[in-house]
Amino acid sequence: ELGADYISVSAGSRFEDALTPAEGYPPDPMSGYSGHRMSPWFWWPDGCHVYLSEAIRKTVRGAGFQTPIIIAGKIREPEHAEEILREEKADIIGLCRALLCDPDFPIKAKEGRDKEIVRCVACNWCLEADSRYEKVNCDRWPKPNVVAPEPFLPNMASAGQFKKEYL
Repeated sequence: ELGADYISVSAGSRFEDALTPAEGYPPDPMSGYSGHRMSPWFWWPDGCHVYLSEAIRKTVRGAGFQTPIIIAGKIREPEHAEEILREEKADIIGLCRALLCDPDFPIKAKEGRDKEIVRCVACNWCLEADSRYEKVNCDRWPKPNVVAPEPFLPNMASAGQFKKEYL
């Protein structure tokens, strides 16, 4: 039977409200209001998208489906994640910036080592690097000797899509 394996809930990142890019550069969907919604800054409340997953989950369950609902968006504390799951507002917690800040977040949380977790402060250092086509990392990651492998970067500059010096 056909169906969805899961529904991933977030918000934002539309080109319609993006700032006009400099000549020769691609538009950045993260530059407008909706982009700030997708990766909420420090002034947004933690879990600011949870109301969306809660409503979607209730609707999906009400229709008789058991499709898991994933929620993401400024979930930075293990206890907060557990609360969302306990209150059945989502079935899976999606983490991105929290894992950039501390890749061992899930292990430390599972082992009850919450005090050792390096917390994301939602400064969006990682997002700013991404918008400049630089390596994405976290300014708070305390292990300078641990370097991720070079990512695969297609040569889009040669295809005339981006200015070469930007990549």
